[in-house]
Amino acid sequence: LSARPDGAVGAPGGSCAPGGPREAAVTLWAQLSLLLSSPSYVCLVLGYAAETATVIGISTYGPVFLLGFGSFHSQAACSLAFAGAVSVGGVLGTPLGGVLTDTVLSRAKRAGTPHSAQHAAAREAALVSGVICLLMLCGLLCMAAAAAVAATPELVTLFLVLMSLAVFFIYGTSAGLSRVIMLTVPMQTRPFALALQTLGLHLFGDVPSPVIIGAVKDSLAPHCGIVFGNDTASGCGGERPPRDRPETAQRPP
Repeated sequence: LSARPDGAVGAPGGSCAPGGPREAAVTLWAQLSLLLSSPSYVCLVLGYAAETATVIGISTYGPVFLLGFGSFHSQAACSLAFAGAVSVGGVLGTPLGGVLTDTVLSRAKRAGTPHSAQHAAAREAALVSGVICLLMLCGLLCMAAAAAVAATPELVTLFLVLMSLAVFFIYGTSAGLSRVIMLTVPMQTRPFALALQTLGLHLFGDVPSPVIIGAVKDSLAPHCGIVFGNDTASGCGGERPPRDRPETAQRPP
């Protein structure tokens, strides 16, 4: 990352610092061109979109797989348990991740004063990026552990705890990602950069993720999690089990 006079780090751009030079008019296309030409900004948005796609994909099909593995026999109970675990992790992870980021930055500021605003912005971006990488690593380890026990119905409680922790760490990066994105673009383009980031999250993240994961699931395990009568589920893989038919069921004498 390279520092700029406006306090941002990343690709070169115009200045909007108080008393500094500023373009008379910044057009939409000029801002778009500037943002898309910044490798730091593009990588951050795509990474954020991949994170969102992962969480949304798991939230959409997690209950289906748990039903298919036989961890639950009730669709309602499975959906409620999985949604509760993911919701708790997201609700707690988002604010606590912001608190962690602020704590790290405040301690860094007390440790020493940078020589210039450029160095301060570069150091802040590096520290926040480190916090993001640490949280993502913890979330990845929890998710890998959850995947390892997902197919064992007896360990469904452990799976839900690990999944909640994974979402907790992943959502803890939200505040830091937004902060780093603002640090990588000129000040006058920050509102548009955040708006374009939101568009990228939907375009490359939560919109295509369920469709892609659903297509893979239908191809590899088309009958996984199918709910039949009495609110029970079939197993993952293999042929679809036959349904009980009243006309073929044996009647008592």
